[in-house]
Amino acid sequence: MDELSALFSSGDAGVSAGVRAAWHDDPAAMSGDSSAPVDDWCELSDYLNRARHNPR
Repeated sequence: MDELSALFSSGDAGVSAGVRAAWHDDPAAMSGDSSAPVDDWCELSDYLNRARHNPR
């Protein structure tokens, strides 16, 4: 997912962080699906953030 993000942001860490924050703050708006279960998106976002900070 980070590699895909880098393709769209040209590797700009600030842009990537902004997009991640937007997905975390309002996933339904970002997905275009107002019925999207917010908790599921937040759990995925939290998981990915933990993985970024604790690579194996």
